Amino acid sequence: MRIHGEGMKGLIPQRNPMIMVDEFESEDNSMAQTIINVRPDNMFVSQTGKMLVSGVIEHMKQSVLALSAWNNGRLRTTPYIGYLCEVDNFVCRSQPKTGDRIETTVGIRFSLGNSIHAHAISSIDDEVFAESDLVVILK
Repeated sequence: MRIHGEGMKGLIPQRNPMIMVDEFESEDNSMAQTIINVRPDNMFVSQTGKMLVSGVIEHMKQSVLALSAWNNGRLRTTPYIGYLCEVDNFVCRSQPKTGDRIETTVGIRFSLGNSIHAHAISSIDDEVFAESDLVVILK
């Protein structure tokens, strides 16, 4: 199922200017694809038009949060609040720029209580530019 626009409010609690996922699509409970279009008004985009690395990590975290909410039937109810507890094996080969479309594949490796351990791979034009393991705690 594909969710975008106002539908994203049912998956993640963030609102403008903090929303970092424009589209969400998942066929199963273990993996999802998310998209963010890098716009100049994004709070993680510098004056030079490049997205800060912290913005890439926040996009990955929100992608994990959206998949977790989807898996637990949280769509159209109060979305989870997610706290980023760990970023491990993070690699960022380049910084996205205004106009780029970031496509991220996120997979949940395992869950333990309210702790979600996931892996995210982000690409632009089918070229991987960032990858990380993340631990997100749901509230």
